[in-house]
Amino acid sequence: SGSGATVVDSTPLTLGNTTLGSGGLAATSNGDITQASGTGISSAGTTALNLSGPGGINLSGPANDFVGPVNAATTSGTPISGSVAIADTGALTLGPINTTGNLTTTAGGQLALGATTVGGSLAANSAQGGITQSGGPMIVTGNATIGAGTGTVTLANPANEFGGSVGLSGAGATVVDSTPLTLGNTNLGNGGLNVASNGSITQAPGSTVSSLGETALHPTAPG
Repeated sequence: SGSGATVVDSTPLTLGNTTLGSGGLAATSNGDITQASGTGISSAGTTALNLSGPGGINLSGPANDFVGPVNAATTSGTPISGSVAIADTGALTLGPINTTGNLTTTAGGQLALGATTVGGSLAANSAQGGITQSGGPMIVTGNATIGAGTGTVTLANPANEFGGSVGLSGAGATVVDSTPLTLGNTNLGNGGLNVASNGSITQAPGSTVSSLGETALHPTAPG
């Protein structure tokens, strides 16, 4: 605890109960960064999570509260070799994340995604406040499940690339894909569905697409 903290560990790092002010948290480990079971991490400033060796990040405690942005990277600039999971009881803002594994994010409020590259699957969920992106495109190799609760999903960067299916839920959704788009299970409210793809717009076998509002489908190239 304190106004801020910088911690370096030559081994994997496990955080306990942590309460920090506007100075935020800077943690570097040679291996996974995780938190002890039943603990909460609160940081009013920027949280910087850096891996100096192979590993992943799992800060998915339900009591976590990251008021400032959360950045996750390797010290070498290469992709994170493991999966990344980050949860916040309130709003959550993520910086650029590049992982060869899965990305799982959960927010009690608005979820703001940065430039995101995911070699596995993406699960992004917000209870309210919506899901947005900024700072760069979203590139996901596997399937993506994106749920905005009572809010809307807005992933409109024209350079987005969704290699697998994209399942959506919330009050409404806008999605742009620079490749052909495959929809997964989708359940939307009165805000409807607005999608644009560079190629065909299809749905995954066995999936269901439901929209109470207007559905606008825009292939931007023959498909």
